Amino acid sequence: MALIKCIDCENMISEHVAACPFCGCPMSSILEKSKIEQSKELIEPKINAEAIHDLMKYRSLCKIPKEILEQMSLVSDEEKRLKELYDKAMGMMNVATTENQYKEAARLFEEICEYRNSASLAKRCYEVAEGIRKDADEQLLLCHRKIAGIKAKEEAERLDRERQEEIARQEAEEKRHKKIKKIAIACACVIVAIAIFAKCAMNPSMKDNIYDQEKMELLKFAEVGDSVYFGTYEQDNVVSNGKEKIEWIVLEKGDDRMLLLSKYALDCKSYHTTYEDITWEECTLRSWLNEDFMDEAFNNEEANMIPTVTVSADKNPDYDTNPGNATQDKVFLLSIKEVNEYFSADAQRKCKATDYAEEQGVWVNDSNGCVWWWLRSPGGNQLSAAHGGKYGGVDEYGGGVFSVTRAVRPALWINLDS
Repeated sequence: MALIKCIDCENMISEHVAACPFCGCPMSSILEKSKIEQSKELIEPKINAEAIHDLMKYRSLCKIPKEILEQMSLVSDEEKRLKELYDKAMGMMNVATTENQYKEAARLFEEICEYRNSASLAKRCYEVAEGIRKDADEQLLLCHRKIAGIKAKEEAERLDRERQEEIARQEAEEKRHKKIKKIAIACACVIVAIAIFAKCAMNPSMKDNIYDQEKMELLKFAEVGDSVYFGTYEQDNVVSNGKEKIEWIVLEKGDDRMLLLSKYALDCKSYHTTYEDITWEECTLRSWLNEDFMDEAFNNEEANMIPTVTVSADKNPDYDTNPGNATQDKVFLLSIKEVNEYFSADAQRKCKATDYAEEQGVWVNDSNGCVWWWLRSPGGNQLSAAHGGKYGGVDEYGGGVFSVTRAVRPALWINLDS
């Protein structure tokens, strides 16, 4: 017994029944429509407009029902419409390069999703569109980052230019102030010189007192980094023309006193005259500075301006050597800690010796004319003391305390209210 599908309820029923037992549709209608569907399935893949025309022309010979030919004509039109849309969607997909173009092709494929492979092509177009979107987002993010980097670089360059301009402005302002100060000092010197000349002309006995007042006024004008003259010491190695004024560098200045370091190495001495373990507290160089040098370099008025201060026992930062105890001195040497605090660059620490110091035996570097000069800090062991290097560095290990080629560069405080 053959089974066929009811055209109304789509249940499978026997072809020998008079009507569908489920919906009551007559068997004659079911059979007629079934034949039409079978004919459509057999002919549809091959039909075209020309074939339908021929069938219509010779339908009487072919004995094909008119209803079937009309149905075939409708199928041909739909096939043509679907193919045109499919071809259009394929063309759009093949030339698409942007997210929107792929999405437009996908929407066209979705309209004919049951035709051929349109559904899978629509899905593929959406996937490509999503990939393009993600790539575009990444490119946009990279662009934003690049723009941010460029802006940051431009801002850094702008700030650096402003900083350089500010530094240049400050340097120019500082030069201007120094120039004004020098002019003021020069004017003050002229005025003081005129006053001295006038007073000395009227009263010769006042000469020494007036000179001391002039010297004090000039010292008060000095600032950190300036050079001042204070005391005298043999320097040109020509004893017959008398001692020369000692030039000092102002390292620090307070309201009523200033710290000075001799600009040149003034003499050549051993740190200690005996080769033994020693500290600044007990070395012979400390005694020489506070006794022989004080007497030789300063008159009574100048000596009274030099206070006795506490000199700290600073440790060597690189070696665990004993710095001894703090001392009470008028004249002293700088420590490693102090020379690094007051001088930030090697060029500032370089020192040359006077002709007199060279004559006394100071070793001079042939390449730049600079010398080693003692610091009060202990060196790498208790038999050595640190010193400033010939190229401006600090030699923490130092040289043997008994060395007779190192230079002496005194330091001292002076009171400005004396």
